Amino acid sequence: MPDTLASSGPARLRDRLSGVDRELDWKASFAVGCAIAVVLSLAVGSWVVWTGRKAEDEKKRRTQRCLEADALCLRQLYGTNPPRANGAGEDWTGMKTLVGTAGKFEWELKDGWGNPLIYRRPGPVHPKGWDIWSCGPNGKDDQGTFDDILVGEDLPEGSK
Repeated sequence: MPDTLASSGPARLRDRLSGVDRELDWKASFAVGCAIAVVLSLAVGSWVVWTGRKAEDEKKRRTQRCLEADALCLRQLYGTNPPRANGAGEDWTGMKTLVGTAGKFEWELKDGWGNPLIYRRPGPVHPKGWDIWSCGPNGKDDQGTFDDILVGEDLPEGSK
């Protein structure tokens, strides 16, 4: 009998250990699968964020170019005496004041987000001059501050 017990003991032990190995293999495979899923999620998430930022940066660059083009038109057309616009009434953006008197220029009237550009003289940032600005990505008019994108300048003393 001792021979039978001795031979069955290691076999049982081997069976138990192989069960433990299978359980450890399953847990290790699950852990590796989870790690791969986390890495892929981070990679895809980073790509989505990078792509979104890239598109947002392009809208900002487009808006800056539009504002600079409008500022150039304003300087060429009016010099140091651009028209006054306070945003009252129907012309709340002030851009009709510029476009109505200067039809030969190609005015940009919308920013990269599709929102209207705003013109004021006196401007909120340049009270002795003029400002043209975009409300920026949030679409909220912050009077040329926060995320608004603004181009403007103070006029020389003696300007009307």
